[in-house]
Amino acid sequence: MKRQNMQIIRMYGIIGEREGASGKHQTLEINLMKWKDGRPVYDIRWWEDDHPLYGISINEHSLAELGEMIAYIFEEENKQ
Repeated sequence: MKRQNMQIIRMYGIIGEREGASGKHQTLEINLMKWKDGRPVYDIRWWEDDHPLYGISINEHSLAELGEMIAYIFEEENKQ
């Protein structure tokens, strides 16, 4: 995707790192972004050399739901 079609509003952090199939360093990041002229969304995506690869973009409500589900999963796993 061309750089002018996206805007990183806020970088929250790197979740993971790896070497991609091309042999280049890739990072899994969570950012607040705008794609094209859309509304800001939370984006969890692999990046390589400042180029977006694949991932997901979700709104604030879905991010909150995901957070609750993650907390539930850890709670359930710790019971066992």
